[in-house]
Amino acid sequence: MEIQELDIVITPDGEVACEVRGVKGRQCLDITAALEADLGGELLAREETHEMHEQPVALQAQHHLTTSEGKD
Repeated sequence: MEIQELDIVITPDGEVACEVRGVKGRQCLDITAALEADLGGELLAREETHEMHEQPVALQAQHHLTTSEGKD
């Protein structure tokens, strides 16, 4: 599983920049939505990364059972 990171930088003049890494697809927008709402300011810019255009991967748990039946 890939590590998901959220970097937040506050500049001396009070601007906030955040960068999401390790999240495929548009899920990054869901991650930053609460932060944007809490800050309540104007969104100055949004840059789309290559990860935003990738398809999210659905993980499935797989279980393998090995038995010794029929072995001498």
